[in-house]
Amino acid sequence: MSRQVRDVVVDAPIVAPDTPGEQVYDLFSEDPGLLVLPVVDGMVPAGLVARDRFFIKMADRHGRALFGRRPVSVLMQTDPLLVETSTPIDELSALIARNCPSKLLEGFIVTRHGQYAGVGTALELLRVMSDESVERNHKLSALAEQLGRARIEALAASKAKSEFLATMSHEIRTPLNGVLGVAQLLAASKLDDNQADLVRIINESGNILQTVLNDVLDLSKIEAGRMELKTAPFAPAKIATDALALWQARAREKGLDLRIDLTGDHGRDF
Repeated sequence: MSRQVRDVVVDAPIVAPDTPGEQVYDLFSEDPGLLVLPVVDGMVPAGLVARDRFFIKMADRHGRALFGRRPVSVLMQTDPLLVETSTPIDELSALIARNCPSKLLEGFIVTRHGQYAGVGTALELLRVMSDESVERNHKLSALAEQLGRARIEALAASKAKSEFLATMSHEIRTPLNGVLGVAQLLAASKLDDNQADLVRIINESGNILQTVLNDVLDLSKIEAGRMELKTAPFAPAKIATDALALWQARAREKGLDLRIDLTGDHGRDF
């Protein structure tokens, strides 16, 4: 979660608009780390005094004489950047970069519903943004590591699936070959027309099942990038009649009339 402006508030004494410049000079001199002084009238922000700009004015010829006894209101920045405490840091950064980059160097006043709540500096803002960047990089590194582990697990699962399919195909193929062998022996024996037709259906259904097993193995080849396509002629009519032979018995059980209607040169290979 992005940090908010309240996270960049720094400790700084508050001065009133009528505070003499000499007193402000003493406050800056006593604390080298004090970069800005908020000028507050009651609880309403009135302005901001930036350390560097203040000392430049005081260092001018007759600067101390001119401003030492005058109120700080003549030295302060009267239109400082005002930001609510709940403003996200990234939103504040975008606002400064888009509208008032120069004000960042002088600091900004933090408010809560329009009332003074603290003061922020460019240094503190950059520190917090740097911390967020480091934290974000750590999260991205952790995410990359998780994705790497997930990829390894996915590859292992894919390999295990391919091995399982290959093993099951082999186990199913063995008894299927026995069924087809018996069907061929029956076809070679003395059968009436109805029996011969039933044996033919058994044989063709077994061949279809063998094709399905080969297709399952082709899936593994596709995943491994070893699939090769071949062009071969086929007869659409044969596919239709094979499908009819395969499902006609089930349709008859359900009282359905299943038939095909072929027109044209239906025995031709395409």
